[in-house]
Amino acid sequence: MITKQAKEYFGLGLVLAVLGVAVLSYVFISTHNNGTELIQANQAVLDRSADIKAYAEIEALMAKSAVERAAMEAILLTEEDTINFLANVESLALDNNVELETNTLVVEDLVSAQVLNVSFFITGTSKQVLSLLTQLETLPRVSYLTNVDITYIENVGLLEANAAVTMAVIMKKYDQ
Repeated sequence: MITKQAKEYFGLGLVLAVLGVAVLSYVFISTHNNGTELIQANQAVLDRSADIKAYAEIEALMAKSAVERAAMEAILLTEEDTINFLANVESLALDNNVELETNTLVVEDLVSAQVLNVSFFITGTSKQVLSLLTQLETLPRVSYLTNVDITYIENVGLLEANAAVTMAVIMKKYDQ
C-alpha cells in the first residue's frame, strides 16, 4: 500500500509537472510570438533598406543626368519662348528675302510636353525658299517639318517658289 507521504510527494510531483508543462508552454508560445514579431521587424528593416537604396540610386541618376536635362531644357521652348521663336522664324525669312505668312498656330497637349504646330506660306525665288527651309530644318530647337508642299512658277526667267510648310515644335509642359 502507498503511504500518505508517498501520496503527498506524488501529488506534489504531479502539480510541479503540470506547472512545468504550463511554464514551458508559455515560454514556447511567447518565443514563437516574439520570433514572428522579429521576422516582421526584420522584413520592415529590409524593405526600408531597399527604399533607401532605391532613393540613393535615383539621386545618383538625377545628379548624373543634370547636364543632359539642362541641355534638353535649353532646346525646349516654353510658352513664353514661342513668341521669340516665331520672331526668329520671321527674321530668318527677312534675311532670306522671302515673304512669310503665318497661317495657323495650334498647341497640342501630350503627356509630358506640348507641341506647337505652325503652318507658314512662303513666297520667293526657289533658291531663297529652299535656303529658308534648310534653316528651318536645322533650328536649335526640338522641331521638325511635318509637311512641305512647294510649287514652282517660271516668271520672267526667274524660278519662283511658293511653299506651304507645317512645322511641329516640342515645348516644355509644366505640372499645373
